[in-house]
Amino acid sequence: MPSWFERAVAAARAMRTVPRDSSPLLHEPVYDCSSDEFELPCEHDSFDGIGGRNARRIGWLRSPEELEQMLKDFSGRAGADAAGNESIAFVDGGDYLLLVSVAASLLEPGGLAYRIVKTGPSEWFVWYWRAGMRRIPEDPPFLVYELAANPSLWAQREAQARRAIEANGEYRSAARRCGHK
Repeated sequence: MPSWFERAVAAARAMRTVPRDSSPLLHEPVYDCSSDEFELPCEHDSFDGIGGRNARRIGWLRSPEELEQMLKDFSGRAGADAAGNESIAFVDGGDYLLLVSVAASLLEPGGLAYRIVKTGPSEWFVWYWRAGMRRIPEDPPFLVYELAANPSLWAQREAQARRAIEANGEYRSAARRCGHK
């Protein structure tokens, strides 16, 4: 069976291209459980080309080689504990890739989520947030090793959270800040 890295590279190359200026993947707020705020990927300085990538690897990747290097760098977090529980989950969303690594411990809920979105033939945007640590309706908890074993749990989690998120006034306020749509 191919490693998560090999699967991620293949999926990144095959993923559907989304519209840079209107895709909900880039222009709808994401709840970051560490800051307790809804953040817009398109509001980050790197989205408009200011500031480039930062330590959290947020920003544009402009070639397949850059994408592969980012995935290779991320693979340094890979591994499993003595029980075989993986420390990285890989979700192929078709028009995005999601890489989730443990935040504090394999046994604690939540993780660091990196979403990679393809916006051109050789262009991807990477966005990072912390998820699943607050145990509130907008941010249902998850364990990374369970997500690694069953990536469809992410879609179930997102569907569960969607109802609470859309009813949240802070979400609606953050959505109105997007000047791209």
